[in-house]
Amino acid sequence: MELIFGVVSDTHLDEADEELYFLNNVVFKDVSTVIHLGDIVKLGVLDAFFDKKIYAVSGNMDGIDVRKKFPFIEKINISGINTLLLHSDGYGSDLFNSLIKEFSDFNLFLYGHTHKPLINKIGKYVFFNPGSFSRNRVNNPVRSVGLIYLDDEKAAFQIVDIGEISYKNFKIKEVFNVRRSKGNFI
Repeated sequence: MELIFGVVSDTHLDEADEELYFLNNVVFKDVSTVIHLGDIVKLGVLDAFFDKKIYAVSGNMDGIDVRKKFPFIEKINISGINTLLLHSDGYGSDLFNSLIKEFSDFNLFLYGHTHKPLINKIGKYVFFNPGSFSRNRVNNPVRSVGLIYLDDEKAAFQIVDIGEISYKNFKIKEVFNVRRSKGNFI
């Protein structure tokens, strides 16, 4: 059975807006679970994902309501894969090696903060950053989210360029496929 996860980060909103509901109803329409990787800002933002299971972590821009509800780091198991969710601020430029050293029992690292989409595999570890839903950084106007497809044998990671979301111009920007065996990526 294939599971589909929607991954979003850095919404930087005070409440769920029309574009976020559109994201949920169109790009994430087949998704059962949404993972928000911080900088939600206010809890009402998550109302857009009313029909989905939600995992979330706090980011450096989140208000006290978000920080009380969600930790800075969350450890979950999705489809047999030990997964670490974090916003990633505070880990510096050697993020990948720092996380592998500190959390070597995890195989999938989902993180935000940088506003730069990325999929990277180092040995048995996969690092996935969906980029930013918001366009609040001048030097990186690209808006993107992620999709993860998991079944018993493989995982597929996609970065979706959402551009001007109200125009329905969505492009799959990057795809990374990896085989699975007993929770590990091979």
